Amino acid sequence: MKTNKFMQFMAAAVVVCGMSVLTSCEKDDYELPEVIESEVYDTGVSPEVTAQSGTEGTKLSYESWIMVKGITRANFDNKVSVTLNNRFNNVDSTIEVGSFNLGKCKTELGYERRGSRQQDFVTVEDSVLVYKVTFDVFSFSYDLYHEIGIYDDGITRQTMPYHPIRNVRDNGYTLTDLDFVIEDKENGEKVVYLRKRFDHSISVDFGGETYEVKAKIVLKLYAGLHPAILSSKLVTGGIKDVKNDLWTSSYTSWVEVEHTYSDGTSGRKTYSVEQMRGEIESTIQSYKILPNADLKLKKAGFAESMVRDTVGLPERMVVCQIRRQYEVEYNHFKLTYPVSEYEAYYDDGLTRFEMPSLKYENVFEKHELRYVGEYKGDERDYLEYYFTQEIYGTFGSATHEASESFQVIVYTEN
Repeated sequence: MKTNKFMQFMAAAVVVCGMSVLTSCEKDDYELPEVIESEVYDTGVSPEVTAQSGTEGTKLSYESWIMVKGITRANFDNKVSVTLNNRFNNVDSTIEVGSFNLGKCKTELGYERRGSRQQDFVTVEDSVLVYKVTFDVFSFSYDLYHEIGIYDDGITRQTMPYHPIRNVRDNGYTLTDLDFVIEDKENGEKVVYLRKRFDHSISVDFGGETYEVKAKIVLKLYAGLHPAILSSKLVTGGIKDVKNDLWTSSYTSWVEVEHTYSDGTSGRKTYSVEQMRGEIESTIQSYKILPNADLKLKKAGFAESMVRDTVGLPERMVVCQIRRQYEVEYNHFKLTYPVSEYEAYYDDGLTRFEMPSLKYENVFEKHELRYVGEYKGDERDYLEYYFTQEIYGTFGSATHEASESFQVIVYTEN
């Protein structure tokens, strides 16, 4: 790209050899004059944007200009013009993933400066607006390149007009099944990759027009040595080997799954997780001092928050421990009981479903505040009570219990 040289606008009195003082009579290179005074009195940007679209994306260019007058060794009144280029790149790639369960989608916009180029008194800064798309198992970015011209003659510095990128909009995505491929490894093994095509696009407003930028990504999932599983279907499942006691239970969760393999055969396999458990615990309480013995239950139930930890990864399964709190709130205090349960999921990267599990149901409380007696002290008199509470919860065919008790003191007036 070239801009008009200042020598094209110098006064005729300073012309040498039929050319401006900015240009040598013997060679093509030139030096920029020292500017003594200058000011910008008009600016503009061409409404006409040249667009070239192809498989790689869209290239855009347009003119940005300013009118500058000032003094070097003579007065000048110049139009300084540059051609600014934008480029919106399509995405075409192959990404290996650990699962086709993409999870939640998050998007974010970021700005990066990539470089610059000099053209007379104009520095053209090359930047990129990055639109990043992130799923649980992979991520990619759209690079929206754009240029901005900055005029600086040592006296006057000003950003030249430009078309901004506006209104980046996400158009969503689709997943399309592709044929699996069998690849030969150097050791002679044959491995199977399952594939899906991920199509996504965004819309970008620029220069009064809307442009669509597309992503075409082939997602590859390693399925294993040939013959490998191509698809899975739940046949049946259940719970067995249940062991109960007063506070906890353990059991085995199992499922039968039908598989289709890369060699065209099919078969069924049973998957099981042992030592799935449920437990209600009590906490240790010290005595409590209350303003009175008018104890009232306000509410009881599970707190909204919970913690889910992955505790095991047996073959094609995920085992999680769920920890939450059962809360009993009175008008004077609140008691909490830790509750632990387990969940298991079958997940081969293609199919994911929850395996049978037990959860606590019909949880309720019973409490009693029993009067013990009145005591005379050296400093203050008080009434003594004894508080007991039991929590009951149904877990499958068992009923679990957690209890606690502590002393309650109510001071009386002397």
